[in-house]
Amino acid sequence: MAVAKYKIIVAIDFLEQSIIAMRQCYSLAKVYKAEIVLLHVLTKSEEKAKANDKLEKLEEEVLESTGCKVTILVAEGEIVEQIIHTGLSINAQLIFVGSNNKQREDGDKSISMRVVKTASCPVITVKSRNLTNICKTIVLPIDLTKQSKNKINKAIELAKLNKGSVIRVISALFFNDDFKLNRLTRELYDVKDEILQSGVECTAEIIKVFEGAEGFSDIIIEYAQKIEGDLIMIMINDELQAASEAISQEAMDIILNSNIPVLSINQI
Repeated sequence: MAVAKYKIIVAIDFLEQSIIAMRQCYSLAKVYKAEIVLLHVLTKSEEKAKANDKLEKLEEEVLESTGCKVTILVAEGEIVEQIIHTGLSINAQLIFVGSNNKQREDGDKSISMRVVKTASCPVITVKSRNLTNICKTIVLPIDLTKQSKNKINKAIELAKLNKGSVIRVISALFFNDDFKLNRLTRELYDVKDEILQSGVECTAEIIKVFEGAEGFSDIIIEYAQKIEGDLIMIMINDELQAASEAISQEAMDIILNSNIPVLSINQI
């Protein structure tokens, strides 16, 4: 088998959501012809041999479902540190992690958020039990901050992997301000034009809401559900960010509450 240039890490803790995250990566792995790395970090009471046996069974499923190269890794140490270290050491292009609020034996219930915050490559968090064609309908939220070229390029890259894909550019305006509305409209359509010029189908929409209405994250999630989106893309260190050292509340709400997979790009 040829050496895969694109490597995807799937964090496996053997709970249901991590297995769903593993299966969610299949469609993307096949179009990239990626190597899928199943990574498990031992809890305090686990035996390495038993964990390895479980990973080997999952390896068989992944190989049969994708035809991609599969590597299994068992690590010891702090889970997030090991995920980040592995990503750097193998030069991973993407990490998949299940997002749920269940607590591990070692007491850590914020693994997905910590991986998103510290990973040097994009991270896809998967909360729902329903699998999606992750490249088909991509929801791209923007605001009045400077839009990241990385995020737009990544959306275009993913859309081009699947014939007939569409990028839905979306934003929300919380007040009746013609100046800001005009700015946002220009920003929105500049992004739309850039995507259309790349050969990818694109729509753009601004949702106007009144003061005191639901927050930006709720609007984005509801919109994505309404149009049956397959992926929401956010930039966590550029937009949606109130402080440089933390993920904004809006970004956290999208990651933790969206039943549609969320791709987070961290500009660190």
